[in-house]
Amino acid sequence: IVLVEGRIPTATLVSRWTVRTGADDLDLRVDPAQRDAAQQSRVVIEVVDARGRKVSGWIRVYTKDGGHWSWRLIDGEYVPVGLEPGTKAWVLLYDTVAPDGEKTGGAWVGPIDVRAGANRIALEPPQSIAGHVRDSAGRPVAGLRIHVESVPPTGAPHVPETFALPAMRTDGAGRFEISGLAPGRHRLLFEAPESFALQVPPVVVAGRTDLDVRLEAGTSFEVEVVEGAGRPVEGAVVKVALPGVPDGDREVATDAEGHAVLAGLAPDATYDLTVEPPAARQDLTRTWRHGWVPASVQLVLPAGRAVEGMVKQGDAPSPLSLIHISEPTRPMKDSRIP
Repeated sequence: IVLVEGRIPTATLVSRWTVRTGADDLDLRVDPAQRDAAQQSRVVIEVVDARGRKVSGWIRVYTKDGGHWSWRLIDGEYVPVGLEPGTKAWVLLYDTVAPDGEKTGGAWVGPIDVRAGANRIALEPPQSIAGHVRDSAGRPVAGLRIHVESVPPTGAPHVPETFALPAMRTDGAGRFEISGLAPGRHRLLFEAPESFALQVPPVVVAGRTDLDVRLEAGTSFEVEVVEGAGRPVEGAVVKVALPGVPDGDREVATDAEGHAVLAGLAPDATYDLTVEPPAARQDLTRTWRHGWVPASVQLVLPAGRAVEGMVKQGDAPSPLSLIHISEPTRPMKDSRIP
């Protein structure tokens, strides 16, 4: 049980109690000295723009040990309840605006040595990224949607961006310009059709306005999926991904003959190839190839085995609803228990 005081964005952690379920006669009391100590150790993050104005928007705070705080930034202030002074933290700010509604960009900040009281962050003036997108023959690519994803600072925890990314489309001349970006490095993500190859997104520094991006033509390759006896597997999901690139993947399901055509690949690139069995085939398990260079290939789904049982935590009366199954040389997968 956690007791806080004040509205959520500026609340102060006062006390914590650990109790057993089933207790119905709790009498929780706060020592005034404990409350005063909590106020004195409260961490406040203050954010202003380049002109010193308090900004509003969204804020996320991360620590190396997996700590995560996320909330609205209101009038330039946020209190991450439970963040201890002395901790190293990274702060992600986005969709920030000044009191007059002017967009002030965002920022990845850190690491910062968190201290009790005010931790002030001053945003630098927002910048732009602009340039042209052309195909391998030098022709402009019009109507291409481009997203911009900020690159975390070195050492920051890996955080998948789940909020709306700044985006726009190229004009008839293949030109684009995305403004309101924080200083620093950004990754350009292209929603390119499969006629273009799936390639590593370029990383550029905000302020560049002379980019010349070339999209290479894509090539198609066929993958055949069978089970141990050599019979084709229909409905298997074949997925190809760029290692270490968020959202850099394509997938397709196999037909009745176990065939799937992967389009829009670069013949000299390296991908991770994964095949998942159909949901109805609990007797099969996944297979994959790391460092796959595109080529027509046959993949065999190994036979799977069922594991039955009940997982409970301590003396809890109810079983857990989610467990993680991990094999030594295979990626972790989630298996939900009904």
